[in-house]
Amino acid sequence: MDSRAPRLASKHALSLTTIASKLAPTVIGMIAKRAIFANLT
Repeated sequence: MDSRAPRLASKHALSLTTIASKLAPTVIGMIAKRAIFANLT
């Protein structure tokens, strides 16, 4: 059971990293658009 735990944890971390890498551009883009819009008004 102990030998399984690290593998499961790394799989979970990998999926979190994948989700984060997909979400990051969207979030950064939204923040950038808001910043640009705020500067224009």
